[in-house]
Amino acid sequence: MKMLKKVATGVGLSVLALTLMTSAALAQSNVEVQQTAQAKHTVVDSAGKVFTYVNKSDADRHIQAIITKQKDEVKPLEGNYHATFWEHAGYSGGAFDVRNGYQWHFVGSWNDKISSIKASYLGNGLQVFEHSDFNGASLYLAAGSTAHNLSSYSLRTGVSWNDQISSIKVY
Repeated sequence: MKMLKKVATGVGLSVLALTLMTSAALAQSNVEVQQTAQAKHTVVDSAGKVFTYVNKSDADRHIQAIITKQKDEVKPLEGNYHATFWEHAGYSGGAFDVRNGYQWHFVGSWNDKISSIKASYLGNGLQVFEHSDFNGASLYLAAGSTAHNLSSYSLRTGVSWNDQISSIKVY
């Protein structure tokens, strides 16, 4: 019985140590992760820090805070006024631009084919949605942010944002 207690204690300590090491690694990676697999809305700020939210209203509040802050920042006069979306990771393959202030309720032939994105520097970011008409999970990229490979962004457990976009808003 004493041997069983020692083994159980050792396993418990190993699990605790692994949990602490994982938490430390995530903290060092500059990524904030909620303790839920149900996060549906992702916000990437201009520094590239990733935040996840279960409730769309919480993500929308964060997006509005980013937009408000960016409006107060001094920006160069030159720059692009559109976001660019690519068919493949690494900004390759076919591409299309969406000007600031425009939105697509449905991306048509580009549905579930987008793999990399660059948000315009002079806008207020962009938001992409899993389904048409701005429904489903969402991913927001602040102005000037990039997503070299949407496989790096989790849509839900086991599924990335790669080839998952159906509607777009460019702010």
